[in-house]
Amino acid sequence: MKQNIALDKLTYCEIRYKNTVIPPPFSFQYKIILTKENSYFKVAFTMEYVDREQVTEEEILEEGFTGDDNYEWEGKFPNVWMRELKNMLHKSSWPKQHSTDPTKPKLSIAMRDEENEFIGSPANFDSWEYLLQEIIQAIYEISKKELPLELQYQERHNGENEIMVRLKSVFAERTIFVEKEEIHEEKVHKTIDWDRLKQILRFVYMPEYDYEKGSSKPPKKDGSFIDSGDKVWYELGKGVTNPSGNNDAISRIKDIFTTL
Repeated sequence: MKQNIALDKLTYCEIRYKNTVIPPPFSFQYKIILTKENSYFKVAFTMEYVDREQVTEEEILEEGFTGDDNYEWEGKFPNVWMRELKNMLHKSSWPKQHSTDPTKPKLSIAMRDEENEFIGSPANFDSWEYLLQEIIQAIYEISKKELPLELQYQERHNGENEIMVRLKSVFAERTIFVEKEEIHEEKVHKTIDWDRLKQILRFVYMPEYDYEKGSSKPPKKDGSFIDSGDKVWYELGKGVTNPSGNNDAISRIKDIFTTL
């Protein structure tokens, strides 16, 4: 099915996503509505947790929720993400038949330009799911619900910081800032390509973290350490261990941060 919308004249886009594959209290749905307002798009975002009548309030709280976890926000949608959204719309294909696979979340996109309307479900579901996760994180930053993601990596030898790396992912700007300090070298400040973030996060969160071995205090002993975004430091190889199988995530983490 071919979509008939002129994306350079797009005036409205509505994205609906529902995931009831995972059980409550985690199951959720969200809606992103984008409306053209002169030189920018206004966004109305709604996140709602569903099917919670199937679980008790105690079960909800035990999973780290508050019981009042739905969220709504309206505001200006960043142009940088509008470009990415239009790029994804442009390269997506649209099957005539919507998927009825019960093991997959549901995604539908409605849009219109000055003359035409279109609604469909894209075939490249996984790419859309990841893009929408990034867009939601950007909305959370803009609305002050959450702060940008900050990762830290440190290597200490002979009682000194040999390498210290701070990586700040600002989703609202689609920009990654890197600050790197190496012993006997000047501090380096730079940005890196946004598309590298997906692989970085994949390896940072692949290992198994022993939360009892984490520390809120910066490391003082020798070793390699990481703060995966929660302001808690873990030693690689002790507080952080490779997952089962042949995935040597710890070595990849070291390589990623030392070569930034």
